[in-house]
Amino acid sequence: MTLSTSAAAQRVTAVDKKNITRLIVATSVGNALEWYDISVYAYFAVYLSKAFFPAE
Repeated sequence: MTLSTSAAAQRVTAVDKKNITRLIVATSVGNALEWYDISVYAYFAVYLSKAFFPAE
């Protein structure tokens, strides 16, 4: 049994690392957009409620 890795195995590892990095970046961007969306809604919720549900 040898502990050395072949060139093909190293190439697959590099591709996997690239895919994992891409996945993390995409997830982070999606999460940031979701928090932005929630923050904007929270800021404007008072004004929206007054516009759509008047106190009368």
